[in-house]
Amino acid sequence: MAFNLDAFLVQIGSEQILDGAGLAVLGTSVLVACSIQVLFLRVLDRKTLVHCHEVGGYYFSVVATLYAVLIGLVVFDAQTRFEGSKNNVETEAASGMMTYILAKSLPEPAGTPIRQHFRNYVARVMDYEWDTMKEGRMDEGARNELIAFSEALAEYNPVTPKEQILYDKLYDNLAAVWNMRRQRLDDATYRTSRLGWSCILIGGAATIFFGFFFAMDNLPLQMVMTAILTLIISLNIYLVYQYGNPYAGEIKINKTSFEHLQDYVIQHR
Repeated sequence: MAFNLDAFLVQIGSEQILDGAGLAVLGTSVLVACSIQVLFLRVLDRKTLVHCHEVGGYYFSVVATLYAVLIGLVVFDAQTRFEGSKNNVETEAASGMMTYILAKSLPEPAGTPIRQHFRNYVARVMDYEWDTMKEGRMDEGARNELIAFSEALAEYNPVTPKEQILYDKLYDNLAAVWNMRRQRLDDATYRTSRLGWSCILIGGAATIFFGFFFAMDNLPLQMVMTAILTLIISLNIYLVYQYGNPYAGEIKINKTSFEHLQDYVIQHR
């Protein structure tokens, strides 16, 4: 059966494919590393490099292993934070859904304006805040709408025991919405520290540079090995960068959960 590339790309998702900037960065990294390798071999005598192989091989193993552990932990932490952010968004949407469902049971005329504030909040998140989170900012309009909903709910006074139970459940879910919203915004504003990036970049450059102290009889084969080493390190660094903001870049959290929530609050006014 013939392989359908278009169907394969659709199946795995477009977010898994490197964008033009990513390919440019990776290609440039490989090209620069191979160019420096050639210059290095021209400047230093090959026999001198060969004499360093025995001792240099042990040093290179230590350097490469330490950096592999470092970048592995960084990538694992970035992926863990991304999955946590994704779960928080789903929890916020689920709590919002339950909040609105319970708000539908509020008696009139108090129920209608209360639900309207929540619909405004969901619409504001979808139309504005999701875009501002790409820049690490929150939308004041969304925050104000959720505050208005909370204040309107606080002004409601339950009369019957059933209304009191409903009121308590509403507050529990509203508290979950506030907590998950705060966590979502914290995730959107999180950035890897300068010290962290310095360790990642300097460690990667040092590992690649250490490989320049080895010389082979077959120069093209050595270029291939240098290119592979540089590509693997660059890919991991690029992955850490893409996981930096879970709401921007090639790898990001979609707003499917909030789309379902918005569809529900619009259909059930």
